[in-house]
Amino acid sequence: MLFVNAQWIFNTSDGGVKFSQVFTKASGTGWRSRGLENVNTYDVAASRWKTGKNVIFGGYADMGCWRSLDNGLSWESCNPVQYSASKPVLATPSMRGNQQGLSGRPDPGVIQNTALPLTHPLYHGWLNLDSYRVPFEADVASSGGWRGTGGNATAFAIDHARTGMVWAAMGDNIDTQMTLLRSSQSGKFDSWQYASNGIAADDLKHIYGITVDPNSPLTQRTLFLTANGEVYRSTDDGLNWTKVLSCRDRTSNQNYCVTTAVDYFNSKLVYAAGSAGLFVSKDGGDTWEWADNTHMTKPESLAGTFYAYLDRYLISRVATDPFAPNRVYMAVLDTRSDGGDRGGIWMSDSGYNWQRLYANPYMRSVAVSPYLYLKNELVATSSMAYTSGGYDPQSFGILRLNANGKWEQLNKGLSYNNVSTIAYGTQSGRYVLGSMGQGVMRNWR
Repeated sequence: MLFVNAQWIFNTSDGGVKFSQVFTKASGTGWRSRGLENVNTYDVAASRWKTGKNVIFGGYADMGCWRSLDNGLSWESCNPVQYSASKPVLATPSMRGNQQGLSGRPDPGVIQNTALPLTHPLYHGWLNLDSYRVPFEADVASSGGWRGTGGNATAFAIDHARTGMVWAAMGDNIDTQMTLLRSSQSGKFDSWQYASNGIAADDLKHIYGITVDPNSPLTQRTLFLTANGEVYRSTDDGLNWTKVLSCRDRTSNQNYCVTTAVDYFNSKLVYAAGSAGLFVSKDGGDTWEWADNTHMTKPESLAGTFYAYLDRYLISRVATDPFAPNRVYMAVLDTRSDGGDRGGIWMSDSGYNWQRLYANPYMRSVAVSPYLYLKNELVATSSMAYTSGGYDPQSFGILRLNANGKWEQLNKGLSYNNVSTIAYGTQSGRYVLGSMGQGVMRNWR
């Protein structure tokens, strides 16, 4: 008999008296993957550059940053190996905790069991599940104990007007330490630069919601993000950051912001939202109004706010309209047991007087079509699961508001109707999504 928990697979051959894990096997003094990996996705992004190769990014739990330069046909790691300072040992990241408990743990700077092949030990460019992984505490948070062969990539932002320019949030452990990075080479694994200056040390965790102001100077972009539930702004292309809103302070240290957006026509109009409700700035982030103060009424950890099978309220994504000034949309997750009924997709002008377009308790993401002839189209995702969870009849997967103003499901080809995030691809009608269980998927051949 086999059973699966939140991430891993186990078996028993004696009727359930004893269980053993089957996702790794012993290899020297460490462990080696059998190919059963964590395929939960935090974020996806796709470029729409007019020159050069376009790129698709997938941000995974445990496997970290991956990119494709051929519309998803093949993938390579974009985990930043240049921050690795010493040689790897043979291990798989899924068993790092087990390795720490072994006596006589080897020096992480020494390669063990050199009879085994070590092709490209610091970088596995193609999707090779037999790559060797590293289990030790590193100095740099962007890769940490994964040593460039895994990690956690929680957010991406692409500058669609500047070929190759991308920002990403990566970390060894999203609860304790993350790093913001920038690349001008489409996220190539050795091109990342440190870009976390100004973010308080205590806030360098749970980085989400990176947004580029499309009207800011081309080489000195203004960006916003959330870090540890707080909102930060950069006015120098993401090199230096300043905290501009404390969502925790505004909610008596009980709630957080996890998403940001900037109006396409007015750089002064900025949004930030999360379990703290919705905040609006009309002066580019200098001051903020609490435009929608519906929020979680009992304290939860930031990590715990995403788990919909518990008692939760979260504005999970805010998106502005590239063809309609002041128009903004939000995806709301609402599973509160005390009568919460705000789950769904909502539309507003400038963040006030919201109108619900679709009702569903598990909304995770919303994206607005960037293509003129599909300018009224929305796509959204619904998922009860988030890194863990199971089936729910109201977990609807992918939803589209079509040109006729009707909502339809687009779940053909999905094994599970649990979709966390979605982005428009390089051509109209193409979508890239992050599935809980199947990883990054596309809707074209």
